[in-house]
Amino acid sequence: MGIKNLIQVLWINEIIYNMAIEIFLEKKEPKNLSFFDLVDFALIESAGIEKAFSFDRYFEILGIPLIKP
Repeated sequence: MGIKNLIQVLWINEIIYNMAIEIFLEKKEPKNLSFFDLVDFALIESAGIEKAFSFDRYFEILGIPLIKP
């Protein structure tokens, strides 16, 4: 299995941007999430990704389980 099968690049489009804006306007807590964090979350939701490989706990805060490195 090559690296092309392990990594997929997801591009931001108007739909993803608008999803992130909606999440930003709806979320009351935590206030320390950046707009870029919310764009990541919108991408994850739209792609149907179930878990994130990350050191960032904000995925868990937004309900995405982490695969701990």
